[in-house]
Amino acid sequence: RTPSREDGMAARAALASVTVYGPPTSRVCKVLWALGEANIPCTRVETPIPQLKQDRSYLALNPKGTVPTAVFDLRTGAGPGTALVLNESNTIVSYVAQGLDPRPDGLNPGSAEDTALAWQWLEYGESTVAARLSPVWTGLVRGLAYPPLPGSKAEAVRSEASGKVVSMNGARVGRALEAWEAVDAHLAPRAFVGGARLTMADVTLGVHANRLFHLPEAEVGDLRARFPHVAAWYARLLERPHYQAIVPFGGP
Repeated sequence: RTPSREDGMAARAALASVTVYGPPTSRVCKVLWALGEANIPCTRVETPIPQLKQDRSYLALNPKGTVPTAVFDLRTGAGPGTALVLNESNTIVSYVAQGLDPRPDGLNPGSAEDTALAWQWLEYGESTVAARLSPVWTGLVRGLAYPPLPGSKAEAVRSEASGKVVSMNGARVGRALEAWEAVDAHLAPRAFVGGARLTMADVTLGVHANRLFHLPEAEVGDLRARFPHVAAWYARLLERPHYQAIVPFGGP
């Protein structure tokens, strides 16, 4: 069954602490943003990923060696607590929303149907939007190159002076932007991805919207004109203090 508000209140009361492992990657940031929106404090362990992959204590928590990992210390009565360890970012966001945020206007979408709809956008945000956008953002904003797409020509052009990426293969950029067309159409009649208020449905896409609107206009064109509904939604996200504080490049 879908967790009730009472379930969320009981789980929140039992929550002693939360620890989040990982530097501020997009996946770590969406977990931190969700915790912030739910008003749940956490302890950060920002050890670099290569070090975590060599850390036996970390691998005991998460044998994948990936980030984020979130450890929820749940107390039961006066006895010792139970640690819930989660290491997939969308799963963590969903647990925070459904298991720990009992507020009527919180991240929990509500019904089973609304939760299923929210999960569609969490999955699309990670499997399609992030997968296509990350190489472009990494290249054009950070100046680093991804391996080329199969059958494509040179993926990136580097500056002879700095060695950094200064332009990207058009096919890669085009695929990244096309992924946002469905999001723009979906948002046309909606203030947020799930409807009238912010829910977990917004979290993955919201982190990557920030990256989208920080791509250089010379390479991608006027994205606010191309995706007006995404731009309006992004402006609403920028009004949220936790979004501004946690998501990188927090600004228009």
